[in-house]
Amino acid sequence: VIPVSYLQNLKSVRGGKITATYPNDPYLWSNWGWDYVDADVVSPNTTASAGVCVLDSGVDYLHPDLSGNIIKGYDFVNADTDPMDDNGHGTHVAGIIAAKPNNKIGIAGASNAKVVAVKVLGAQGWGTNFDITAGINFCANRSDVKVLNISLGSTVYSLAIDNAVAYAVNTKGKLVVAAAGNDNTATISYPAGLSLTYPGKVLSVAASGTSSNRGCRASYSNYGNWVNIIAPGTGIFSTLPYDKPFYKKKIFYY
Repeated sequence: VIPVSYLQNLKSVRGGKITATYPNDPYLWSNWGWDYVDADVVSPNTTASAGVCVLDSGVDYLHPDLSGNIIKGYDFVNADTDPMDDNGHGTHVAGIIAAKPNNKIGIAGASNAKVVAVKVLGAQGWGTNFDITAGINFCANRSDVKVLNISLGSTVYSLAIDNAVAYAVNTKGKLVVAAAGNDNTATISYPAGLSLTYPGKVLSVAASGTSSNRGCRASYSNYGNWVNIIAPGTGIFSTLPYDKPFYKKKIFYY
């Protein structure tokens, strides 16, 4: 095992200058998923990544490791323009994507993308098909967004959400990345299950395990022919606010 201190002290020559090989964020190596997805390879790249809409419980845009990388989208739960996170999960997801590198705080994101925060889940992680549909349409219509990250799901199919996803991927050319769910079942969870309806346009992502089985599906993660890929999803260190509850997300349809 290579000591973290060794990695932190590595130097590289870029543009004729000697610089640190890896970002100086103190908890960078606490997130094993960062280098597992080869974020270390792309981290020196200064080309802006594709904009990502995070449809979740909102994002703490005041978080010191996210400030400047978050664009306020909309809060469909409270019908206002302040998508502040009152749960914590959306902030956790946003950090994995876009935590600021080389600021000597926390971690670094897997990209240098801007995240558009869209709140469709309330404080306890519950939402409605109406709000989620509205959020998907909102993100689909943004020219600064190419990817919709939807880390929520339900076994209840919603035609409204299906139509919104169709609009996003077929009409607006977006990529929808959706969580497969954490119930250790092959039962389809939506919208991730729409990967069967819109192949190559909806990416259904299951969670992989910890360092001992990081290349395999986590025991709790959903599975089936509707799942496209697994990605680090266990013990991921991110920008989850310490003072927020962290409920298991469910969607309530009515």
